[in-house]
Amino acid sequence: MVPISLLRQVQARKISKIFIESITGIRQPADIFEVKLTIAGRQIGRLEVVGDRHNRQIILGRDVLNQFIVTLNGLANVVEISS
Repeated sequence: MVPISLLRQVQARKISKIFIESITGIRQPADIFEVKLTIAGRQIGRLEVVGDRHNRQIILGRDVLNQFIVTLNGLANVVEISS
């Protein structure tokens, strides 16, 4: 999930609409965008992402995270991503 404001800023192309369901069971419409993503200097191919109208954070799925070494240090409040 990527904030709509960020998707507009990078002029991401809207490719479709879907319905998503929250953990509370509420269904709502959402737009799907196509983006190119670069993490740790490595470009990930074209991705389809859900535009998020309510949050300012990007949520990455396992399809992306499984391509990297991800280290979580909860005590220091730090996440490190490397290739």
